[in-house]
Amino acid sequence: DVSGERIQTESVNVRKGVYLDSYEITLENQKDTEIEVVVVERIGPYATVTSNSDAFEKKSATEIEFTVKVPAKGEKTVSYTVETRYFF
Repeated sequence: DVSGERIQTESVNVRKGVYLDSYEITLENQKDTEIEVVVVERIGPYATVTSNSDAFEKKSATEIEFTVKVPAKGEKTVSYTVETRYFF
């Protein structure tokens, strides 16, 4: 009745030790009623969300949470980009 697919849409090495990664999560609702879905994403401890399609809550240093409504017999796509720094 409800399904989801997560894909990485882009990965860019900005400079040494800094990467920009973009993701899309598409949620599909086959039910006759609107539903609310909580999407939990894990990010690195040195990561910052630089753009996002929907509001999110930072639950911890490594976890963000999107709460979205998916229409009846419809779909909703959540997208975000995260900048991650790696220390060598």
